[in-house]
Amino acid sequence: MPTIPTSSDEGPAIGPAAGVLLDIGGVLAFPDGDLLAARLGARLGRSFDPDLCGRSFALADESLGDGMDAPQLVDHIRTWAGVVGAESLEQAAWDEVERLDRARRLWTRWSPEAAEVLSRLRARGIAVAAVSNSNGNLEVELQSAGLLASMDAIFDSTVSGVSKPEPEAYWAAARQLGIDPAACCFVGDSLWEVRGARNAGVGSAVLFAPFATRHDRWRPSVTTLTRLERLLVRAHDA
Repeated sequence: MPTIPTSSDEGPAIGPAAGVLLDIGGVLAFPDGDLLAARLGARLGRSFDPDLCGRSFALADESLGDGMDAPQLVDHIRTWAGVVGAESLEQAAWDEVERLDRARRLWTRWSPEAAEVLSRLRARGIAVAAVSNSNGNLEVELQSAGLLASMDAIFDSTVSGVSKPEPEAYWAAARQLGIDPAACCFVGDSLWEVRGARNAGVGSAVLFAPFATRHDRWRPSVTTLTRLERLLVRAHDA
């Protein structure tokens, strides 16, 4: 069975950022392992470890977001099935997981450190924007999570009519903050998002990889919000 990597991070310093543009899924919100385990258990007639389900699906999402082609996707699904303990994942179970994902019922475990980290960043004068390819309910979801008051701006792709990695998505979020994109830092969990940010002229882009994957493919990268805060504060105070 594949193993879940342990967390570590490293990378170069970034330039000072007046604002931070935060992706939501994979940075602030994560898969509900209990829900995944229950749905898979009902479909496959066996028990699953909720924590392993949530973490392994998050790893799956990281890789799926990095632009795999069709054969790679098949291999990836098989790998994910092995991680959660089902050597042959039935299509019905995978379809159920996809339905949960599309309905945004899956990414409902919010980072316990988010509120405090965002509050400290804003206290230092670093503005915070939520930037998500969402379904129009981002503001409601942030309110439910108790994080709406921690945001200075909210960019929901459905509301705005443009999605990452289009440059306008990053520019629009920066405009809401009243900050030049070049003075912002984007934080996302997918390589295509961080590349899109840099291509759009965002000052810096940080890969958020909580399971210590892909550090050799992007710098800087961090594994926790606290380490992201450290990186931003170090640059801000330099």
